[in-house]
Amino acid sequence: MDTSIFLSHNKEDKEFVRRLAQDLRRAGITAWLDEAEIKPADSIIDKIEEGLKDSKYLAVILSPASVNSSWVKRELRTILHQQITLNNKIVIPLLYKHCEIPQFLIDILYIDFTDTNNYSFAMRQLLHLLDPSFSSPQFVSGRELQELLDKIPNPVNNKSILQSKTDQDDIDFVSSHSIDLSELEAKTPWERPKIYTALRELIKQHKVEIFLFKGILDGGQKFMLPLVYKGLLPPQLRSPDDEVENLFMHLERQ
Repeated sequence: MDTSIFLSHNKEDKEFVRRLAQDLRRAGITAWLDEAEIKPADSIIDKIEEGLKDSKYLAVILSPASVNSSWVKRELRTILHQQITLNNKIVIPLLYKHCEIPQFLIDILYIDFTDTNNYSFAMRQLLHLLDPSFSSPQFVSGRELQELLDKIPNPVNNKSILQSKTDQDDIDFVSSHSIDLSELEAKTPWERPKIYTALRELIKQHKVEIFLFKGILDGGQKFMLPLVYKGLLPPQLRSPDDEVENLFMHLERQ
């Protein structure tokens, strides 16, 4: 399946587009970004046209800066011409900042990235569109969030965390006062995508964290056990956000 995507944007939106490209590549999507593809002495126009030709999808990052950009307009004209003549290109508007939608995109439903708190939801909408093996995000109500939260053990007062004795004390406490992710799934009558959507929301609200308990078995085989902990982990036990997100995306596709 061709999931290559060209990211058409204005330089003022570069920080957002870099994050977008990084997350797409982490998910296995080929994302074309000018600063990564165009080297010194390259023809900018040739490289852009090459990127457009080789990409199945064109993501148009919409913002006040981009809708007035001559480069973005040129890229859109090229891809729309190919879409009409070859019928093999798909345009995906991504609304980054509120702006007036160009007339020729107004009848195409955009993916809304304007709320930074809903970035992961919008990203999963995009991933599902590019590759249906990625589950589409699920809506979870406040009542359902509380139902899931109630299934996670309440840790008792932890002196090792409060007084910072040793890392092993903290690991022992967290591992004994958490719930294995697979056990939480077994206790929750939802599909996996909905469970992970809810966990993402609870993580965002700082109500739970995922502890990736790693170790080596007697035979030398490495293991990683994802545990759901109610509350905030000690800083030294926190896993990078992208590592947790990669785990969720991997499990959703199984």
